[in-house]
Amino acid sequence: MSYHELSATERVTIQSGLCNGFSQRRLARLMNRS
Repeated sequence: MSYHELSATERVTIQSGLCNGFSQRRLARLMNRS
């Protein structure tokens, strides 16, 4: 399985999403990372 580093934009998206109650799974789906 390969991996890709997160961009600065993706990091901000994750931070915002978690602060707004989104689950990690939901964020991954929204970012096409699941």
